[in-house]
Amino acid sequence: SASTLTGTVLLTGTSGTARTMTVQVTDTLGKVSLVNVDVKNANLMDLSGKALSLTSGFKAGDLVIAYGSYDGATFVATIVIKQS
Repeated sequence: SASTLTGTVLLTGTSGTARTMTVQVTDTLGKVSLVNVDVKNANLMDLSGKALSLTSGFKAGDLVIAYGSYDGATFVATIVIKQS
C-alpha cells in the first residue's frame, strides 16, 4: 500500500547501482527513528518540480517528503520532494 514518509535527510549514499537516503522521522508521539529510503527508481525533485540529483540536490538537514511503500524496514520511494 502506498504511504508517505516525511523527515530530515541525515545522509545520502551511492554504492554501485544503489541510491539511498537515510531519513530521520519523528512520529506524532515525538519518537525519532531512522529510515533507510531506497531512491534508485524514484523521481527526485524540488517543490517546483525541477529534477534534482541525489548527490548534488540533497544534503543533511534537508526536509523531504517521500511517496512510496515499505519493503520490510526499507522505504522504497517513487517520488521524493525536497521541501527546503
